Amino acid sequence: MATLIELVIPFLFMLAVVYGSLDVSGVFRNKRVNALIAVVFAFFALTYEPAMLFINQVMPFAIMFFVVFFFIGFVIKIAKKGVEKDYNLIIIILGLVLLLFATQGSGFINNFLPGFEEQASNIMIASTVVFIGVILLAAYKLSIK
Repeated sequence: MATLIELVIPFLFMLAVVYGSLDVSGVFRNKRVNALIAVVFAFFALTYEPAMLFINQVMPFAIMFFVVFFFIGFVIKIAKKGVEKDYNLIIIILGLVLLLFATQGSGFINNFLPGFEEQASNIMIASTVVFIGVILLAAYKLSIK
């Protein structure tokens, strides 16, 4: 039986990719049609095991790509506008880092910090709590603007 994270991540990834592709391409002008098609494809990804396995294998690399992509966008935005906090970008980057942690598990910590095998789960929990706190703080700051 697959865990919840192994089901939700492929579903959301397929939903986002298909919806974004349809929205950017402009094939259908109606956003509801785009959303319906994206949901159908996402449910198909849940029922087709090779698609789920592929998405779960590709997800860590996709997350790293998006983190780098958004970081470069953040640096370019700062270079153009000066130093201004962009809370949307902070939330996106931290959310992607959290997703990377969720897909890699405590093995992610073991690879980068050898010798911390016993504390890996505590480090994961602490970093998750900190990231969620920063995301909530950034969302609060964004709502005040």
